[in-house]
Amino acid sequence: MEDNEEHDMVVNETFSSEEEGYKYYNAYAKSKGFGVRKEELTKKPGTDIAFRRLYVCSKEGYRARKHFEKTKRKRTPRPLSRCGCGARMEIEMSMESGEWFVKDFVVEHNHPLAIGDQTTFIRSHRGLNDAQKADAIEYGIGGLRTHEIMEVMEKQHGGPEKVGFVPRDLYNFFAKYKKERIEGRDAEFLLNYMAARQEKDPEFFYKHITDSEGHLENIFWADAQCRMDYDAFGGVVVFDSTYRVNKYNLPFVPFIGVNHHRSTTVFGFGIVSDEKTKSYVWLLEAFLESAQQNHPRSVITDGDHAMARAISKVFPNADHRLCSWHIEQNMIRHLRKTKLSDFRKFVYYYRNVDEFESRWADFLEEYEITEKDAWINRMYELRKKWSRAYTKDRYFLRMQSNQRSESLNSRIHKNLDRRMSLADLLEHTDHCLWRIRKNEAELDARASQTVPFTELDAEPLLRSSANIYTPVMFKKVKQQIDQLPKWGVAKVTKKDAVVVYVVAPKERRDVIYDVKLTMAGPMVQGVNCRCLKMETEEIPCTHIFSVLKFLGLISVPRCCISRRWTMLAKPAFESERKANMHDWSEWMDRYHNLRNRSNLFLFNAASSPEKSQKVMDTIITWMQHMHPIPEIRAGRTVYMERASRVDLLVRDGRSDAYNRDVRNKNHGTGMGKVYISHDMICLPVNYDNIHWYVVNVNPEERLIQVLDSMRKETKNFKKAHPELEKMLKGMEAHLDVTSRHDCEKSDSWSDYAVNSWPVQVVKNVPQQKDGISCGLYALKNMANWIGHELSQNFTQADIDKFRKELPALIVDSPLNEEPRQQQKNKN
Repeated sequence: MEDNEEHDMVVNETFSSEEEGYKYYNAYAKSKGFGVRKEELTKKPGTDIAFRRLYVCSKEGYRARKHFEKTKRKRTPRPLSRCGCGARMEIEMSMESGEWFVKDFVVEHNHPLAIGDQTTFIRSHRGLNDAQKADAIEYGIGGLRTHEIMEVMEKQHGGPEKVGFVPRDLYNFFAKYKKERIEGRDAEFLLNYMAARQEKDPEFFYKHITDSEGHLENIFWADAQCRMDYDAFGGVVVFDSTYRVNKYNLPFVPFIGVNHHRSTTVFGFGIVSDEKTKSYVWLLEAFLESAQQNHPRSVITDGDHAMARAISKVFPNADHRLCSWHIEQNMIRHLRKTKLSDFRKFVYYYRNVDEFESRWADFLEEYEITEKDAWINRMYELRKKWSRAYTKDRYFLRMQSNQRSESLNSRIHKNLDRRMSLADLLEHTDHCLWRIRKNEAELDARASQTVPFTELDAEPLLRSSANIYTPVMFKKVKQQIDQLPKWGVAKVTKKDAVVVYVVAPKERRDVIYDVKLTMAGPMVQGVNCRCLKMETEEIPCTHIFSVLKFLGLISVPRCCISRRWTMLAKPAFESERKANMHDWSEWMDRYHNLRNRSNLFLFNAASSPEKSQKVMDTIITWMQHMHPIPEIRAGRTVYMERASRVDLLVRDGRSDAYNRDVRNKNHGTGMGKVYISHDMICLPVNYDNIHWYVVNVNPEERLIQVLDSMRKETKNFKKAHPELEKMLKGMEAHLDVTSRHDCEKSDSWSDYAVNSWPVQVVKNVPQQKDGISCGLYALKNMANWIGHELSQNFTQADIDKFRKELPALIVDSPLNEEPRQQQKNKN
């Protein structure tokens, strides 16, 4: 009775298409516990129009006889599933209405039907829907293996029986997906991908070469963030050419380093066609081109001889050491038991060259090493590239890559697969970059929003360090400061501007370290210690901190701080962290060129008071040009004086003869006319050729305001700064003679005796965190002072960003248009 009802229900169904008919019968089959197979499709003679389709039970028919008659089998045949079941449904299209109707339906089966969750595993009821396919692709890009994706999706759906497919379906999907996407055009896909990236992001760099037949040989690529990261952290570069992570067996070479949090950062990726020196030379030269010919100081690689020859050619001045992890693998391969443990001491323990050489001689004798021991003899020839005795005083930032799980490039190499196509490799590297940069963003957020904990009675130098270094580097600096109770200054000698402090343990004097300080007045300009920690790791050692404590300093001097370990390591541009790349502004290349040309210029200018003053004048002139003239702040007109004119005021106030000559003029002076026509005068003043501060002459309040980024509590600032008193005397002379003539003046001026006005050292002025930024602080103070406060506050980070932007701002200034036009007219 039930079968009759089912029969009547099915045969009365109609469908709009053949596919709809299949879905209906397959759903019916799932509810009953059997699978469906598509069979005959009949078309109209002479056309491609289908009008009849037969669907059968998956157990219909029998396995062909030929499969039973095979004598040679490579594998065991699949279990038998067909048993001649006659259940079926045939549909046909009506030529009049276009609808499909059920022409024949057989309900009976000759086999047991599946029950419960067994139905899920029948073939016609399995398969990934579009949403599941999209999820699977995303999980794969995210680094999950296929079996891991299967487990995740089973949990998401509430169990294996509810996910709708089995692992084999997922593996088949990925195989088909990859084949359809590339289908023999892997290299073409790669180059098209690179071109599209570069079109979207002009700062994306890639370079490739092909052979005579147009086949891809070598390629290197680096996005904008890679290039910026190398600019900030490229002192030491690690690259490992031992990986063949694609189905073409091509060496894959990531260029790796460490950032300010001492975590992995990436400088670029390369794929080469072989392991010959020529290919590696091409790769390193492409890397240098992306880095704008900025060579690394040190490189760490595996022991590949071709790579070593390429490094000596392309990076002739770079310090080269071998990766400890690869040495470990070779040690295990060539040595055993005590011989292995004794050799390991040469890698990690012996601290000086004499000890190394003496122990090596003993090692050769004890183990009877001969010329036949080629690997050991080869390692001795390379000892300067791997032994701690030879590498400890060289710039490697304590990077060794001594274990794969802890190595700097382990994050890149995780989940790499030798069967990857080039497209897979691109997806993987993009995802790795995203993960690495997401980790950096998280560490940046933590470092910028928190300060490492220090005890209330902690060393002042420790509290200072907590505000300077990133948290992970603060821990390393703290280890040095924590040793201070054990060390002390035993002797001090001085020669010219260099002071030598002999630092020794308090309990014994057999170990001493010379710490040399270069002074510029009261400020520490340079420091170095015989232990070379500052030079090799870029953090101060215990011995340097002992001297700083001896001197009573409560903050770490600028010369002891390496920017690469601080949050100011790369402040010029903000990163946009996206899934596959970082986009930067279009003017980044222009900025690079300007910065490269101007850095040396600004550095040289800072070495001389005269040159520094000229640069200061140029910047102030530019600032005057960029602001409205007269500039109005808080309802007051403001004049920003040039540094060279301030020198004239100091001269006029220093000598009575100059002062008398000014006052005896029978007409107003040019400087005086400018001053009395404004409500405020901002002047950059240089103290003893080592420090800039700002003086604001405020006639409305009859007040001299001092804005100093290195403010000290001084009761009589003018007495401590004779240059200020001389400048005010000179200004007073110019104002006096100008006031006696018919000159346009501001209503603010009721008294011209500026040297008698009280001096106020403004307390709420940002204070610099280093010893070199006073000029930039002065410029910012001049640009933002409105008479009683700054219109816009700023920090050391803003100053560092301003320093990098300044060359571009000056070069792009409209002030340069007239000289450019004049040059153009000459040509």
